[in-house]
Amino acid sequence: LERTTRKTAAAVNDQGKEGNQLFLAGKIENKYTNLFIDCGSGISLISNAFYRQLSNKRLQKSTAKLQTANQQPLQVMGKVKLNISIHGTSRREGKFETCFEFHVTEGLSHEVLLGMDFLERHNAIIDTKNKKLTIEDNYAAVTIHKLISMNQNSLT
Repeated sequence: LERTTRKTAAAVNDQGKEGNQLFLAGKIENKYTNLFIDCGSGISLISNAFYRQLSNKRLQKSTAKLQTANQQPLQVMGKVKLNISIHGTSRREGKFETCFEFHVTEGLSHEVLLGMDFLERHNAIIDTKNKKLTIEDNYAAVTIHKLISMNQNSLT
């Protein structure tokens, strides 16, 4: 018997209020992109359109049943482990590199979404006041001072 899981996969945005969304610059499989930080998502996602631009990493089967915060289903194409690289703002701060599993979906409004699975695994500390993100790998913590706060209404 195959077990399926239902997880919420997108942040809640109040259409009547202006809200900020947090991004940071990074690379997935050596392709530059903005990484959307989404504490409202239980898992990390990548859009199918962006996935198709990457190297020939093969999708694995996924039994996840995903839905947005407003209960709309997201079509899951599969899951894939991808290399991710995030640089600090100085040599002293170094860079963070890891391989992480993403679910590939249709209908995602961002190329890459870092969910709570990524944030918890790497003991992320988000400092919204100072626009900093601190994440850990096996060796040290890396602080990224390049969090980009974008007003929801400015996104297309």
